[in-house]
Parts: sequence; C-alpha cells; structure tokens
Amino acid sequence: MKSTVIMKENLAELNARGLAERFPVILGGAALTRAYVEQDLHDLYQGEVRYARDAFEACA
Repeated sequence: MKSTVIMKENLAELNARGLAERFPVILGGAALTRAYVEQDLHDLYQGEVRYARDAFEACA
C-alpha cells in the first residue's frame, strides 16, 4: 500500500533530522499489522515506535 511507503519515508526523515529519540511514534489502522510495525518499522526507526489498532487504543 502507498501509505506504508509514506510511513517508512516519514520515519526515515525523522531519523535524518535527528528527531527520532525525542519523538515516539504510534502507528496503526487498517493498513498496518502489529507485526509490520513492531518488526519492520521498529528496525527502521531509531526511536520508539508502537502499534495501536486505532486512535482509541492509542490513547488508552
């Protein structure tokens, strides 16, 4: 999906700007699975990245 490509680009940009350690990222929604976020994107991002099924779960 296009949205997963954009997410990877955004995480790479945060890394490049040295912001990853300052800003944790929560990702989720229909386009993503927990495994994709916690394995693939976690390995890419130099900061903390977490999965939430939806916005309600992210706020809990």
